[in-house]
Amino acid sequence: MESQSLLSNQIAETFRRRIITGDLAQGERLPSIRQAASDFNCAPGTVSRAYSQLADEGLVISHAGSGTVVSDDSSRERPSLQWATLVNQAERFLLQSLALGETPERAMEALRIASLRWEDIRESRPEQETPVSTQTGSIRFSGSHDMAINVLVKMLQDLPEPVRLDIEFAGSLGGLIALSQDRADIAGTHLWDKSSDSYNLPFVRRIMPGEQLALVTLFHRELGMMISPSCRLSFDSLEDLGQTGITFVNRQPGSGTRVWLDAQLRNKGIDTSAIGGYHSSFPTHLSVARVLAEGGGDVGLGTRSAADSYGLRFTTLVQERYELVCRESTFHQSEMTLLFELLDSTDFTRAAEHLSGCDFSQSGTVRWAL
Repeated sequence: MESQSLLSNQIAETFRRRIITGDLAQGERLPSIRQAASDFNCAPGTVSRAYSQLADEGLVISHAGSGTVVSDDSSRERPSLQWATLVNQAERFLLQSLALGETPERAMEALRIASLRWEDIRESRPEQETPVSTQTGSIRFSGSHDMAINVLVKMLQDLPEPVRLDIEFAGSLGGLIALSQDRADIAGTHLWDKSSDSYNLPFVRRIMPGEQLALVTLFHRELGMMISPSCRLSFDSLEDLGQTGITFVNRQPGSGTRVWLDAQLRNKGIDTSAIGGYHSSFPTHLSVARVLAEGGGDVGLGTRSAADSYGLRFTTLVQERYELVCRESTFHQSEMTLLFELLDSTDFTRAAEHLSGCDFSQSGTVRWAL
């Protein structure tokens, strides 16, 4: 069945390319299903599926008794050639991936990662004000960056009654402050507390004392050192950051990653002024990974999934707990309920399983600040 589907896609790509290039003119008839089946040495049903795919794209029209012809400009169903070209390029990538022995799931995973990388480039533009939205069906998110948030955005949009997640990646501390100032409905945070050797709860209580807040686990994830492909040095521990001549690519102050790193270096007595590039500041794990992949540094701190998305070497240092924080007064609102139900579902686990270094076994579990 998979080989028939592959051949059907190849047939569709062949005719799509001929239509786009003008080799098949408007109104020109495609070979009959029987003739095309003979030409491609396949079953008539395989050709029929290919022709149906082209018809769904608006490139051809099937007329009873007169076969399948290329759509003309008067057809309202015909898409632009730019769109057809885009579909053709996407399908070509999928076909090439399958021809190389990859599974359809792996090919789609690569497309998702590419989309997230593009999203990071777009989000690396100068930060704007936190979006303020009181519209029903929306949640204002502020906090730490992770690619799982992008997964939630899409899943919420795909619900029968869509929910919009308005996002500001402001770091873990920035998210909690935005929540405390009513500039956000929910904060994403992974802040490690030295005195208790625990995540998030001590910071939540300090920033919003006396308030009843819910902390909902998004997941646990691997944090470690991402290493540029061009770097020949090894980094097995934080002490290796003291090597002469390296360039470190850092996260912004206030991010959970930076809070953890600053505390660890103080504990180990490592002077940050001796680490080249420590003053640099980037807003997301993906932005750090992108700089390293482009040769802008030797090593940086980030998640395994960010490292893998850019093909970087990775050394795990710690597993951290990422949680979503909201007030009790909003915890039971319908939009929040939908969000937390997603976290507790196998649908979310499957949708996010391509994110390496993540443990979703406790996703959706709730604990309270009081």
